[in-house]
Amino acid sequence: MSKFNVYMFLNEHEEPLYIGISTRLVPRIETQHFRGKSGNLSKECIEETHKILYHQATSADDMKIKERYLINTLNPKYNNKMNNENRFSFTIEMDWKLYSIDKE
Repeated sequence: MSKFNVYMFLNEHEEPLYIGISTRLVPRIETQHFRGKSGNLSKECIEETHKILYHQATSADDMKIKERYLINTLNPKYNNKMNNENRFSFTIEMDWKLYSIDKE
């Protein structure tokens, strides 16, 4: 698994709920988001999450650019602080993989 990851939580209708980045994907998702008491995501976001996808970026800059691009183009429900509604004159293609997690 790459050191630089972009991940996306989707609801049951495949709509983006939250987009984040991490250099330590498994602890970030499983410990901080799903099992942590002080995670930055609301209980509602976790409950609405039906599927998690991740993309392996090539560098820290690549990861950050892709996160910003996705937040501003997909407008996920729980990324409202980072969405400054910028528009882009280019498209970024991403190779998404399914992340398996048991939410219980």
